[in-house]
Amino acid sequence: MLRNLAITTLLLAAFACVLSACGNTMNENDEMDSPRLTAQLDSVSSITENAVLTLTEQDGGYLVSATELAAAKVLYGKVAYDATCEHFVGSTPVELADDQLTICIDRPDQGVVEFGWLIANFDAKPGLDGSIDLMRLDFANGAAETARRVSEAPGGPYNHILESEISGSLSEENIPTLTWAERHAADGSNDGLVAVTDFTQIGQQFGESPGATFIAGSQAVDADYNRDGVVSVNDITPISQNLDVVLSGYAILTGPDINTLTEYTRVDRTVQFPTAPTTTSGAIEWTWTGIADIEEDTRFWVQPYDGSGALGEYPSDVGILLEPESPDNTISAVLGINVPEGLPTDGEGNYIILITEWAVDDVWTIEDDVIEGNAESFSFDAIQLTADVEYTEEPGTVYQRTSGLIWYISAGDGLAKVGNGIGGEDSDMHGLLTFNNRGKIEVTAHKVGDTDMSASVGFVLMSVESLALTADTTSPTAGTDVQFTATGTFDWDGIDNGDEVEQDLTNWCNWSAVSVPADADFSIDTYAGTMDTTGGTGANVTVRTEYPRTENVTLYDNERKLSNPVTVTIN
Repeated sequence: MLRNLAITTLLLAAFACVLSACGNTMNENDEMDSPRLTAQLDSVSSITENAVLTLTEQDGGYLVSATELAAAKVLYGKVAYDATCEHFVGSTPVELADDQLTICIDRPDQGVVEFGWLIANFDAKPGLDGSIDLMRLDFANGAAETARRVSEAPGGPYNHILESEISGSLSEENIPTLTWAERHAADGSNDGLVAVTDFTQIGQQFGESPGATFIAGSQAVDADYNRDGVVSVNDITPISQNLDVVLSGYAILTGPDINTLTEYTRVDRTVQFPTAPTTTSGAIEWTWTGIADIEEDTRFWVQPYDGSGALGEYPSDVGILLEPESPDNTISAVLGINVPEGLPTDGEGNYIILITEWAVDDVWTIEDDVIEGNAESFSFDAIQLTADVEYTEEPGTVYQRTSGLIWYISAGDGLAKVGNGIGGEDSDMHGLLTFNNRGKIEVTAHKVGDTDMSASVGFVLMSVESLALTADTTSPTAGTDVQFTATGTFDWDGIDNGDEVEQDLTNWCNWSAVSVPADADFSIDTYAGTMDTTGGTGANVTVRTEYPRTENVTLYDNERKLSNPVTVTIN
């Protein structure tokens, strides 16, 4: 049996006592002599075959009773008073049965006190016959504070739509659809307005719980107004907190984040539910479908509004990101992959990438003619690749793309990786090539769902092994340009097996020169290795170079690779 629940009586608020000159007077015990009160039964909301409300003066207050009851399960009524002369002080519960509950709320702007009484779980019990004392009401002299309660949209923690209660999708035509669960705490009748009569649903579902499948915050039971997972006397509080709160509809909002939202459209309750809405597991489901396709990634929120159109306190807890189908579906071919300008190539057309950590000898082993990688990780380096793609929607038009294609290492797996851009751990690294070992690799990009429409590019990941400088050392005549050539030998697998690659690096080196005498008038192109001998007659000029010219690349021996010096005598 439920115990002592009848003592739970809620007041919406305690109002200030404003004394005024009225026809009533206060006696020495500060009690009202003769307040003008009338009681009226709400027969529409009550569940009873017959009932009469009576008021009886009792110890300075007024006892509200119901008589001539027949099968009474729920009673609602009002006690009217003159708010210009008196104000409501409070209610006192009377001794009711253990399974009976009451609610009492003052409405000074209307000059009435609304109250309710019901039998918990009344659907499964017989109604009450005869008579019953409901509660005692107390009033005092002085006009009531009659500020009218302002209608507002749902707000506060009980009405916040959580991430688990909203979802979105796009059609093949990129038409957006949002679905969300209504959050309107204390609106047990699902009519969009919180009223005292929403007390009825608490009586129907008292003690019920959604059980183990309950998700905190969801409206799994209509009368679980405070969302704690069980219908109890604690759910009476949200009725008083949300009294007169109106849910007229939801605004659809868009924006990059919750702090920068723009209203997109609105969904009105009368349009969404032209008849009484039905619930699924106690929740009302709203759905909005747009009338036009969205052309770019868009986040959508929903936020309630009231009868005047004013928005409520909170938008939904999360913005649903809807991403239109990529125009890559119209790609007709992947024409080729672009690499950064300036990468040198080897004799086979592979682009040379220098590993930016010194290599260590004997870190590779060969077993059964298979090169096994080492566990050493080189310092991070990356190259952003792009692809030229042709679109059928604009024949002959070529765009550069990184996302929207499938990127992968088609040869040399384990030496490097490339972000594929279509999901997985590298989904945010579209076409980004990273590497950590030496060797030959090949990168391929292809159209989604069509591997025949693809392009590939090869790379050699290597370290500088040696640098050799040569030039025409026959004594040039002053005024003649001398061209020096720098050839780099690269080790791409870390093994002394004759597979080293030679590459002309003349335009990739830092050049320097010294002369005897030191004041000889000559000049050398810092990067091109060309020496202008004008004014250098009789000087011995020693030229040297080093690789690389960029500061961010280190060599396998952790020093800059210096070439052999070459000395030229200028006639």
